[in-house]
Amino acid sequence: MMGCFLYFIPRGGLVLDDIAAAGLDDRVSEGFTSPGRTIHGPEQIEGWLIAMLGKDEPFPGYNAEKQTWRKCAGGAYWLGFATDSPPGPEDLIRPEAAVAWGVKMGDGKKWLVPSQKVMPKYWDVDGDGEAFKKSRPEYTALSEKAGALYDVFVEQGFDGLLEWISKRAPEMRDTAIEALRLTYRVTKYEIAALGLLDDTAVGVTMLALIDSQEISSPADEAKKKEGSDGG
Repeated sequence: MMGCFLYFIPRGGLVLDDIAAAGLDDRVSEGFTSPGRTIHGPEQIEGWLIAMLGKDEPFPGYNAEKQTWRKCAGGAYWLGFATDSPPGPEDLIRPEAAVAWGVKMGDGKKWLVPSQKVMPKYWDVDGDGEAFKKSRPEYTALSEKAGALYDVFVEQGFDGLLEWISKRAPEMRDTAIEALRLTYRVTKYEIAALGLLDDTAVGVTMLALIDSQEISSPADEAKKKEGSDGG
């Protein structure tokens, strides 16, 4: 049986309206499963218990002793999963995700993230009719952040980039969340529940965004040349 997240939406009315109101429509597709309105949930009040399951998989139901639950988005919904079998990357990946590198996260598993070279782009033209490539809207913000990382890498080299990243820990964490969100059906709540992002995972994700495994920095090349000339 695949791992999955369970979502409990307290009270509410029509299930599709409640999914949208709770901000879950980007994680719960049309293939969700629900036994209907229930009083069996983390708050013991009436609401919707829903999950994304594989074909013919039985609905797991609510089991406080065997599941881990946390309140999210100010109580708009609760997030849960089986404590002994939390969801993994293979359970949550988006079919249309653009991925390039596997990064070992805090749960010990490799999760895929996009990079500059695979982020979807299309041809656009400016006011003078000159063609240029433009990021798809959903990838625009991440592409710009990757561009900033790349500029630092070029100007300051690998060590300079690592120092730059370490001084901007909250911003880099949010960038790593965005990279995972575009690849998987997750937000900061699911990522936190699974314990995916420690400092190492964030740093490696930033390096993956600029394909650092495949490129060299002019600043580092200059240092090597100086060392060679000095020798």
